[in-house]
Amino acid sequence: MAWMNGEVSLGLLPTDFRKTTTDPLSEAVAAVALIQFDGEKRDKVVSVTAGITSLLESELGLKGEEVAFGGGVGTVFDLREMAGAAAYEPGYLILGDHLIVATTADTLELAASTSKGQGSSLLEEPEHSRLVAEYLEAGSSFLLFANLRGIANALVEALDPAQRNEYQDRAEPFVQPLRALLVTGEVRDRVSRTSIVITIE
Repeated sequence: MAWMNGEVSLGLLPTDFRKTTTDPLSEAVAAVALIQFDGEKRDKVVSVTAGITSLLESELGLKGEEVAFGGGVGTVFDLREMAGAAAYEPGYLILGDHLIVATTADTLELAASTSKGQGSSLLEEPEHSRLVAEYLEAGSSFLLFANLRGIANALVEALDPAQRNEYQDRAEPFVQPLRALLVTGEVRDRVSRTSIVITIE
């Protein structure tokens, strides 16, 4: 894995959590990972992903389909033969010096278009931009941002009426004021320093 020498980003996109609760296979959780690699070792990345594809096809019987999004190329896997009517179509895309792995083909396409400056970006989230500008220091090794209010609202929508009433009575006064979470830090001389910021409105 020496080709992984850059940033690693993980993202959870808006998901209908009510459907994932009632029928987990009918609605996929839209998740994506972006892994930066050494551009000079692109052939190694292609070789590794091709080997994984071959293994999945031969050992699990998954059918890989080649895709091309935003100038990148990759493969997605049809899970219907293994899991029935599954909404998941996991796969990967090699785009520039990034390996993108996602739970669905639509998520791969969205990640590719976003990397090309199309569609909405996390940089357009005012709270994200404010926290990064205020707390992200030069030389930081990692960064985690979570839209706590957005996550809470999505989870509440998945509750049935009785659960929602209980949430409103017991938890909402404590959860609703939470706006966002930022975790950042650095590792230097074998010493790790982490900063955690939670904004409340």
